[in-house]
Amino acid sequence: LILIFTTIIPLLVISIMLNLIVSTYFKKLILKISKYLHSIYPKDFKMKNSYERVYVLAVVFISSTFGYFYLDYLGYFLESALIDLIYVSIMFQIIIALIISIKWKISLHMLGIGGLVGTMGALHMNYGGLFEVISLSILASGILGMVRIYQGSHNCSQVYIGFCVGFIFQLGFIYSLFA
Repeated sequence: LILIFTTIIPLLVISIMLNLIVSTYFKKLILKISKYLHSIYPKDFKMKNSYERVYVLAVVFISSTFGYFYLDYLGYFLESALIDLIYVSIMFQIIIALIISIKWKISLHMLGIGGLVGTMGALHMNYGGLFEVISLSILASGILGMVRIYQGSHNCSQVYIGFCVGFIFQLGFIYSLFA
């Protein structure tokens, strides 16, 4: 439990912040290029169609890959194979979302929070002591799912599939480390 709060969580926060900074920069760059050329997707940040997400997800995957190699260069993955596995599993989730987005729109918000619940579940099964965190994560995912449906951004199946893909993939991927 001490390992989780002293090493894993701070490194995850650093990697997520690095990923957000890099991917936000590239998203803005892609939007500027697409407005200039008028032929490249996406046309706005709402990305109402599934095919508009493919370009953004590809950029997020590329920036995540650079972030992974940068953190590896800094030596963060030498401390824990778990952090390495969590990061790689997130990159695989981005690939899965990209493949699904070619034909169908999936809730990326729910994919992310489902991955969080799955990660916390796998850590709880192996280390224990995360019941409250899991409970709050499930509550937050329910609220997020309701908001996405209420806003009209997704239908119920897109929300459920997004959560289930994130949850099952992360839980299985991380739990396999301990099997």
